[in-house]
Amino acid sequence: MAEVPPEFSAPAQQFVAALGREYGIRSVTPEETEEEPLTRVPSAVQDWLVSPAGAPAEELYAEVFHRIEAEPAS
Repeated sequence: MAEVPPEFSAPAQQFVAALGREYGIRSVTPEETEEEPLTRVPSAVQDWLVSPAGAPAEELYAEVFHRIEAEPAS
């Protein structure tokens, strides 16, 4: 995950705080986060409308899932 350069740390914190106030977003501690594995939407479930993904989308999905596995959110 990219770090905020020190000279932008205070403005970044202010921006995040402003977003939290504006949209009612509260801070979440690591203990509160869910540890469920990331999965794709199942294609054989009637509650979801899905269609087959093309080759470029499959490449993107593979890259995204690989990055999430390699660098889980903190």
